[in-house]
Amino acid sequence: MSNIFERLKVLYIKNSSSADIILECLSNKFINLIVVDKFADVFDSYIQNSPNLIISNIIEPVDELIEILSTIKSFSASSKIIILEDESINKDTLIKLINLKVDSYIDKNIGINQLEHNIDLIANQIVSSLDVLEKEQLLFETLNIVEDFIILTDLNDILYINTPFLNFLNLSSLEDFSIKYPLLDGVILSYDGIEYNSKMFTDMIDKVSTINTDSKKIIITMQQIDDIDSCNLLFDVKIKTVDSSKFSVIVFTNIDKSLDKITYYEEIINYDDLTEVYNRKKLNLDLKNSINQATDGLNKLSLIIFDIDDLKFINDQYGHLAGDVVLKDIAKLVASSIRSTDNIYRYGGDEFVIIMQGCDIDNAYNTAERLRCLIETYPFGGIDKITATFGIAEFRDSENAESLIQRADDALYKGKSNGKNCVT
Repeated sequence: MSNIFERLKVLYIKNSSSADIILECLSNKFINLIVVDKFADVFDSYIQNSPNLIISNIIEPVDELIEILSTIKSFSASSKIIILEDESINKDTLIKLINLKVDSYIDKNIGINQLEHNIDLIANQIVSSLDVLEKEQLLFETLNIVEDFIILTDLNDILYINTPFLNFLNLSSLEDFSIKYPLLDGVILSYDGIEYNSKMFTDMIDKVSTINTDSKKIIITMQQIDDIDSCNLLFDVKIKTVDSSKFSVIVFTNIDKSLDKITYYEEIINYDDLTEVYNRKKLNLDLKNSINQATDGLNKLSLIIFDIDDLKFINDQYGHLAGDVVLKDIAKLVASSIRSTDNIYRYGGDEFVIIMQGCDIDNAYNTAERLRCLIETYPFGGIDKITATFGIAEFRDSENAESLIQRADDALYKGKSNGKNCVT
């Protein structure tokens, strides 16, 4: 059985006084077939089942039949009606049916095959209409789950506003919105630095529509309303005119929220979870940028690598949680003791890197020695004494990041071999 007939609900109003071969035909064709043979049951069956298609014989009294069908049409104009007629239909009845705007008339005496063909044509039309309605419903459902605020306007009125926008304004319907905030007056406070009122609605759309969005954005300030307070947020506005400029779709993107997200994801991507200093991924990016500046002759560049001496012993003696506290304390101590232009990174395990732009090897040595003394004399809770070993390298022309790190790391391990707690 075709999927078309599976999707349709059909209400068949049969003539109870005669054997009905049409009923057999419809029963074989439609899964969802509702059959009534009494006037009193027609409208109730329609309300209960919401059929897409109504097929009816000419039943006496015809005026009563027409009244019922007319009520159905007024209740839902999308319901399709097929009248099965024969030669006995009179002119007055035909005129009344025409005025009812019945969708199709089929002579039930034309033969069962032709009858089926005509019903199939109507069924296909209904399913096509259903497809359009379902796509429209899906579109609006999609617009109601996106984070952007979206409205549709004909420039005279707001025709549609999506649910996130209504929620933002603490409203429940388009009608409430149109009454309280006509043409966004009272919602938009300013656009592009200009104080906004509803008289500027068309001008704003014209202005935004003519701007190349790749080269410039229009920023508006919008007021969020709730039961307790209100706050002002920044939005980027994009406008698309459709249907020969008769309608415009306006999309408002919350820039404040975007900036919050960017900050959030940067923290996830660039920071070490334990020590809350930059991680190795961020080190690789920043070091390449620093080397590019040093290669251009704009800056000196030095690198410090250090690690904690005997952290394994600390973990074994005091526990791994104590070792984690040491890592966090040292990262915090060093981060607060270097220049604002210097950055510290957790390189891995108990090893840290400091990038020092505009710094030669001698100044880097002095910084490393100062940090070594700070760590050696810092009170780490119940742990007697903690030290760190430092290795330093200054950038050489034509050197890459891997080579610079390797030379600093070699210096660190040379310091380890020389007894630890030193700067090499």
